[in-house]
Amino acid sequence: MMNTFSKLNSKIHLTILTNYNEIKNFKINANLVSDRNISIFPFQKRSVVINLMTKSNILVNIGNTVEFQVPGKIFEYISSGKPIIHFSKIKNDPTIFYLEKYPLVFIVKEYEPITAEIIQNIEHFCFNNKDVNISYDDIKNIIMALLVVMLQIDILIIYMIY
Repeated sequence: MMNTFSKLNSKIHLTILTNYNEIKNFKINANLVSDRNISIFPFQKRSVVINLMTKSNILVNIGNTVEFQVPGKIFEYISSGKPIIHFSKIKNDPTIFYLEKYPLVFIVKEYEPITAEIIQNIEHFCFNNKDVNISYDDIKNIIMALLVVMLQIDILIIYMIY
């Protein structure tokens, strides 16, 4: 993800909120961290994060590396009505099931080579959707559809257990 963002147009800026100790775990090249496209800050209070999300044009989600876990924040991102770029780490990424029901998403398959065409498509997605927001009514309909699907899955799992 970091390498991808470092290749984007300089008008596209990524802000990451994380634990500074985790930066070493990301194996971030020092040149990328100081890159004009990327800023990294330590964890913030929830109110600060919500404020930053509200001011952001596009939200970025990093997929998990396991098939049985969906990042909980994805539902908060969907509820925001903002465009989402999702970095999928694995072929069977369970998050994609939910994101496919959301009209403002760009999925980057990091398990495949990131080509110049993909970089260009990300840039187009960013520039074309930076001021786009889904209406409250549309979000409500998307969330309701997701809840129905999730309830059906839960009922199926309960049925299989008993």
